Formats: sequence, C-alpha cells, structure tokens
Amino acid sequence: MSASEMKQKANLFVRDALIWGNSKPVDLAIANGRYVAAESFDGPANVIDAGGRLCCPGFVEPHIHLDKAMLAN
Repeated sequence: MSASEMKQKANLFVRDALIWGNSKPVDLAIANGRYVAAESFDGPANVIDAGGRLCCPGFVEPHIHLDKAMLAN
C-alpha cells in the first residue's frame, strides 16, 4: 500500500498513546483495522487523545469448551 493510499484510508488517529516497550507516548494511525505510519495521517478521521495512557489490543479470550460448561456449579 502506497503512502498516498494510506493517507486516504486512515480512519482513526490516536494521539499520545503509550505502547508496550516504549517509554514515551507516540501517535498511531489506523486504517482498515491495521496500524499505519502516523506520518501518513491526513485527516479527517476520528481522533482520540490517549493522554499518555496505555494503548493495547482488547483482552479477549474466545476459546471456550461448551461441552464442559455445565460440569460445575
């Protein structure tokens, strides 16, 4: 994907987000559910100011065993 295509597709921008492994907040641009270079952000888009807070994927565990769901109270 070229830089101009990313500029057109970035639909979410997270400002001042702390990500795992970095000690300083960074800006994140998201296009179609994937991170792209923040420099490629060329609004308009939804902008979220994280204010230096941690930004991470959702903690979701979709793995369950329905056959064992009713074994215990």
